[in-house]
Amino acid sequence: MNFSSSPCQSPDRLSSSGSDRLVFIQQNVRSLRKNFDEVVSHVQALSRLPGLLFFTETWIYSDEIDHFNLENYSAFHNCNDSYKAGGVSAYVHCSLLGSVTVTSLGNRSFDGIKVLFCVGGGFI
Repeated sequence: MNFSSSPCQSPDRLSSSGSDRLVFIQQNVRSLRKNFDEVVSHVQALSRLPGLLFFTETWIYSDEIDHFNLENYSAFHNCNDSYKAGGVSAYVHCSLLGSVTVTSLGNRSFDGIKVLFCVGGGFI
């Protein structure tokens, strides 16, 4: 799995006052290379930043991941370097990094990323 990160600058938009809910977005992006600017615009337009962003069918190679950083998020990519299609990415908001563990899943048939959350001293 490949990792890239950007500094955390605005964690205040992550949660609304009095809310303890975690918001996440999952989307089939059909190529981060082609659609990344649109993804960034969509995320920046949200009034509340999601804690997690999951993207499938990223269609990027390991040597390209530095081109797909999102401000205030650390990115975890499971790229399919042997074929154009496939690949998954998870973007974790920087304010959550101490409470999550991200690992790569997959084999020749599928690509995946597993995210575990630390709640009450244990992972769920």
